[in-house]
Amino acid sequence: MDAQKLYRVADDILKEITANDVSGLFANLSSYISQNTTASLDSATETQEKLNTVFDGSVTNQYAPSYREIVQQLDATNYVGEGGKIALTQILSGSPLSLVANLQSHIEKFNQVVDKLRRLTESLNAINITPYQSDLFEIGYVIPTDLNDLSYISKRLTYYSKFISLSSAIAGEKDTVIRLERVSNGSLEFFVVGSIAVAKVVDKVLSRVVELYKELETIKQMKADTENKMAQTLKTKADILKALVATEKELSEKFVDNTVKDVMSDYSGDKDSKQEIKVQLGVTIKTLLDDIQNGIQVEITPPEVVQTDDVETSGDLTKTHANIKATNAELIGVYSLPKEDRRLPESLSATQEEEKELEKEIEPVADVKDEANEETDASEDTSVKKPSKK
Repeated sequence: MDAQKLYRVADDILKEITANDVSGLFANLSSYISQNTTASLDSATETQEKLNTVFDGSVTNQYAPSYREIVQQLDATNYVGEGGKIALTQILSGSPLSLVANLQSHIEKFNQVVDKLRRLTESLNAINITPYQSDLFEIGYVIPTDLNDLSYISKRLTYYSKFISLSSAIAGEKDTVIRLERVSNGSLEFFVVGSIAVAKVVDKVLSRVVELYKELETIKQMKADTENKMAQTLKTKADILKALVATEKELSEKFVDNTVKDVMSDYSGDKDSKQEIKVQLGVTIKTLLDDIQNGIQVEITPPEVVQTDDVETSGDLTKTHANIKATNAELIGVYSLPKEDRRLPESLSATQEEEKELEKEIEPVADVKDEANEETDASEDTSVKKPSKK
């Protein structure tokens, strides 16, 4: 685990607890419930609402997946953010006979976690380690320990590097060479940094992946509901299921093409390279989907929002932060799915022939916007080529 990231998470949690006097709110809540009068129970309800407000606004709710993993490893999940709200709600809605004892036990464990976090930050500070901060957007690639095979990792990192390089080209970056910023052990975590423009491209792809899983889950649920409806005739069921299968097939087959078109809509680089970038982007999106199905996680961690005198720049940065953090929160749901539920239709997996497309080099982005590129070339093939299956 990266010591600076560990310090960052511990420090974030401690600052949040201190700024909102969470310890005091817990103590008041316990006292009000112990008194067990009408007035004290009303005060207890108000105190619970104050705690829930803190939990709802927690910085941990918008953490990237690897940061949330650290929260869990610090045993703090039940005391901050969404996890804190869920844990407290379960205790307060439990048996009245054990309510006081369960709440007191929860508070004691909370105090132990806080004490551990304080000792941890003091120890890290004593050896001159500081909380991790970056002025750029950090794009992470997290490989679980069960996939720790050198040849496999090397291959997947090559595809990941290509995806980030293409994102940089689409964003208009002149330098598309990808350099590792940090590497953490445990689960293997590789991080590169990018500009706000690159982060926007990557976030657009990740947000579309989230939507894909949502739509496929909706279709899956509709299939199950149709199967369970006893009143429908067999023919009606068959017709509905056939339509749902067709919808799923169309969604899967068009996902990559539609995502590529969306991502490339703001491309203003070299027109001669555009088609090859589109083809390779389509393949890297498929390799990304393969990664997610196998338990690999891709995430973006934005820098701290710094307000500037430039209102437009400041507003763009704030909006991008919000979009990325919203995507991170939804990605947690995708990454936490059981492996069988992460499986996607075969058409969304990259073939060997498609992967060979990634070996081709693409010319750097042109320095000046190609004016001819502003108009759509009717003769240009806007679809990603689909080589034959394995």
